[in-house]
Amino acid sequence: MGFFDFLKKKKPSTEVEKAFEHLHIELTARQMVDKAISYRNVGQYDRAIYLLKDVLKRYPLYTPAKTVLGTTLMAKGDIEEAERQFKKILTEHADGKDYPLIEVYANLGSLYNNHKNDISTTLEYYRLALNSPKPDNVSNEAYRLMISNVCRDLCVIYFYKVRDLATAKQFALKRLEIVKDCSAATKVYNFCLEAEKGNISF
Repeated sequence: MGFFDFLKKKKPSTEVEKAFEHLHIELTARQMVDKAISYRNVGQYDRAIYLLKDVLKRYPLYTPAKTVLGTTLMAKGDIEEAERQFKKILTEHADGKDYPLIEVYANLGSLYNNHKNDISTTLEYYRLALNSPKPDNVSNEAYRLMISNVCRDLCVIYFYKVRDLATAKQFALKRLEIVKDCSAATKVYNFCLEAEKGNISF
């Protein structure tokens, strides 16, 4: 007998039923998104996108599927549709209280950096990411990691694209405060130190 069948036999209170129904939906939606990510990882983008759209249709309250859909469209190379998806999220969750907009802005920054070669818009989206509010449903520790991910991207962008060693070093340090073994930030930080000593020309 399944767990949910057991609950039906015991006739739990309405509040308990609602809680377990919510849990059931959450688990089902998460499994579907995980499967879509597996499809994406092996290059089956259309299957992944179809599944993600099905999740959003059946379980519209499972919001992580929205960002995964955007990143999957970007991985497929459908850049304009990916941008539309990210901007749709910004419209639907404008106050950021129930959605980590930091990830959406960072993805838009990545999109403009990698696919549109627009450094000005790239940096503006990353600035918005760093200034976005922490959602109520995200822990402080999880949000610190999200911020550190943005700092990792920015240290690389300032190093390779903007060629601003001082700013690149600052963001590398912020990343390494949280993720001490980040290879990208470590490489940027060490290079900046050597450049400051005059051992390397940039």
